[in-house]
Amino acid sequence: VDARTTVRANHYFSQGLYCTSREIINEKNEILYTIPKNGKAYPPKDGIIGIMMDYPLSKTDTSLPIYLDIQFKDITALVKGKNFNSGLNIFEKDGFLYAENKSGNIVIEFPEWVKGASVVTAPVTNYSNVRSPQSYILFVQMGKAGIMNLDGTILFEPKYDRIKILADDVFAVYENGNPIPAVLDSAGNNVFSFDHIEVVGVYKDLAIVCANAKQGVLHKNYAVILEPIYEDIKINNGLILAKEGNKFKVFSNEGALLLNTDYTDMDFVYDLIYFKNDKSCGYMDYQFNIIYEW
Repeated sequence: VDARTTVRANHYFSQGLYCTSREIINEKNEILYTIPKNGKAYPPKDGIIGIMMDYPLSKTDTSLPIYLDIQFKDITALVKGKNFNSGLNIFEKDGFLYAENKSGNIVIEFPEWVKGASVVTAPVTNYSNVRSPQSYILFVQMGKAGIMNLDGTILFEPKYDRIKILADDVFAVYENGNPIPAVLDSAGNNVFSFDHIEVVGVYKDLAIVCANAKQGVLHKNYAVILEPIYEDIKINNGLILAKEGNKFKVFSNEGALLLNTDYTDMDFVYDLIYFKNDKSCGYMDYQFNIIYEW
């Protein structure tokens, strides 16, 4: 049994639904849908529930997999064979790009000079209360990158060499061949200003930066929290997990060393911290009390 399920059983709810081996239930444990015999359902993703067979389908069997929306309406004919990300499928027809929703309605008609587009999702930065991260459409026009919302509203005109989504409403934009990005919000305001070549991620007032393949942490007021000497860095709720060599250290958001460990792996998992070494693994709370170990 996954320990996360033991600690907090509703972690695997998605869009208010949970799929057991036989039913789809809500957070009140009410059975909303009975899964067909010999099938199993996967938790909703992008508003679509997939029901698959437990054994390989014959080549002539076209009845499964079944796809339902979250009201359990069969939408198999509309979504089968398509790739819906955040509820949109981008496809090409007669030299033009279109985005359709899972009901089959075209919601975006891209201009003819847009030859590439994809839905890109911002990283999840709040592990303690995981929400669906914001998604955007990254599109390319005449070799330049731009960003739009899922309704087609353009946030960044296509004039950049490259755009990287760092967090909800935070973007690194590369322009005019400059290897150093500007870090902006969707209104074009500067969020961070510094001269590091690569920005790995942004977490509130902190940025994880990379120099010479090593990671460090800077504050938005230019203060250096951690020098770029670490192999991997993760930030959440006032703590920084930093891997130096093959061991992790735990720092405060101000850069104070809180814990020097012999753990080879550490990560934030919702309200807990996962840890692992050669002898054991388990979960601790944010005060470093071990909750579960095996």
